[in-house]
Amino acid sequence: MFGWIYWHSQYTPNQWAPLNHHLICCLVGCITITSQICSFPNTPVYTGLLLPGDRIMGLDTPSGGNTSHGYYTPHGRKVSSASIFFESLPYKVNPQTGYIDYEKLEERALDFRPKILICGGSSYSREWDYGRFRQIADKCGAVLLCDMAQISGLIAAKAAELEDFSPTSIISTDAGQES
Repeated sequence: MFGWIYWHSQYTPNQWAPLNHHLICCLVGCITITSQICSFPNTPVYTGLLLPGDRIMGLDTPSGGNTSHGYYTPHGRKVSSASIFFESLPYKVNPQTGYIDYEKLEERALDFRPKILICGGSSYSREWDYGRFRQIADKCGAVLLCDMAQISGLIAAKAAELEDFSPTSIISTDAGQES
């Protein structure tokens, strides 16, 4: 039972969840999480791999990241469960280009040594260089998590590609997310 959730569809979660589960399994090979809200798929990943205080790195929310990747305000206020329970350090886009600065990301990741490096975000409008993320994660010893909730529809429609992930990487998505 899904309980009470806001949903803006003519179908209920009980109607679409089994179909979406099947479609996502066909797309990426397997799935173990069904969620109503996009931040929930990351929670089991965090709690399964991390201890309180362990480190994560995700795209800064003002740069297009997601609050579930450890967001805190510029004044240091922790506003997501990930930032409360884990030590998070955001990486950012270059303000002049709007692109992720992969050199700076690598430098910060090697210094910070996160246990999980997250690629994916809520409103980053550029293509993700998954191969570059894989290299950075390998260099700093991090697990690479791709949160593809916002782009899963584009990937399913073959309008975007999901490539260069090793078998040990984790992909999270939300069966009800709309691209």
